Amino acid sequence: MNKKAKLFLIISVIIIIVIILIALVLVYYFNKNESSTTTNNIPQQKFWNESSLASLKVNESVVNYILYSLEAYKLHKPPLSSNTPKIEILVDQRVFNSEVIKGRVYTKSGSINNEDIRMYMPRKEIINFLNSSNSISVLENSIRSGESRMEVIASYPTLLSKGYLNLYKKFTGKDLNEKGI
Repeated sequence: MNKKAKLFLIISVIIIIVIILIALVLVYYFNKNESSTTTNNIPQQKFWNESSLASLKVNESVVNYILYSLEAYKLHKPPLSSNTPKIEILVDQRVFNSEVIKGRVYTKSGSINNEDIRMYMPRKEIINFLNSSNSISVLENSIRSGESRMEVIASYPTLLSKGYLNLYKKFTGKDLNEKGI
């Protein structure tokens, strides 16, 4: 073998090793992230009953409960990035923002910069959802009727890398595809 062939072989082997190492790091990252997002983070206790539901004030706890029901706790930041998933939720005239950090959903009142998606949900649709024992079909019906909607802000690669595809499907009943954005 001449020198060029040996050099090409050495560089090829190094590139293959680097690719394998990157793949192993990504597999480790996603397995570690999945194990930290267990259903133990879901608020199990209802803070309303049938008589209080009609007068229930939509606040951070209610928005958080809905996002946990939609499995938003499964969202994650992309590998090698500090850009966490951010959701803005508009309920009638109130604005809430949620950020998912290490499998936990943190919701506050007010808007947020650089949100990935924006959800619009009237209070009456939230009450219907809570009254239906958190039936996802109630949200799908609300989307179909135009009462609720989800606006995609971020690019498809960003949504894909943060795990939004399942949340979008759960909320809308439709697949999020690159052509739809």
